[in-house]
Amino acid sequence: MFPGRSMLPAFSSFPSRIAAAGVAAAVLTGLLGAPSPVRAAAPAAPAATSALAADAASAAAQAKRSGHRVEVLSARTEWTQVFANPTGGFTAESIVRSRWAYATNNNSTNSDTSAARVGKDPATGTLYRSYFEFPLAGLPGTQIQSASVQLTLDHSWSCGDTPTYLYQSGPITSTPRTPWAPALTSLRATAQSHANGSGTCGSPQPDQVVTFGGAGVTSLIQSYAAAHLADVTVGLCACSAADGTGESTNDRWKKWYPGSARLVVSYL
Repeated sequence: MFPGRSMLPAFSSFPSRIAAAGVAAAVLTGLLGAPSPVRAAAPAAPAATSALAADAASAAAQAKRSGHRVEVLSARTEWTQVFANPTGGFTAESIVRSRWAYATNNNSTNSDTSAARVGKDPATGTLYRSYFEFPLAGLPGTQIQSASVQLTLDHSWSCGDTPTYLYQSGPITSTPRTPWAPALTSLRATAQSHANGSGTCGSPQPDQVVTFGGAGVTSLIQSYAAAHLADVTVGLCACSAADGTGESTNDRWKKWYPGSARLVVSYL
């Protein structure tokens, strides 16, 4: 992690603004590179809203009446928007510039950084891992209810579901390529996915939004929040264990849109 880095101020006042209304949710979105020029990724930016209210209490009442979320105008900053949800509570959505990097087992550099590659490249045999760093501004000291990492899958070698593994990892030391390889310290989540776009499966398969969530990711973010750390780094690998088990399995090769990476956190 980078304990010396200053934390972004965007979320610093959220707990005090939202405490009276109960549970808040933060969506920390990493703008981590451009999507593929051929197949467009789902937009990382939050959807715009035309419903506004001056303060949290007014927004909460309006959202309950209308059945639609309402932005809290007084909480808007350069970096964030806060919404009252019709079912109660608040959602804070932030577009925060973060970092991503890839690592190759032969330390070769790839000129194409439009994809975050994971697994064994079928063309070269090179092994890839991808790393994502998310800022945790506003979360230190909070009680984490749930957390997940979301990415959009651009392409998979396989026509059917195969696993990808999300690890707590060591920090990124350089971009766009970080030397092989920041340590995979703890397996936190697994997700099955496929999106073969080549047409070899009969027809091109659509992109797939994939969520890496559960108790492992939640406990990771809770531990970082309790330690008042400024950011967290996770690694995406085709390996089912930190020693690289299964990483060379052909059908686990995938390309992800780095710009779609999001850390979604609900907290008190």
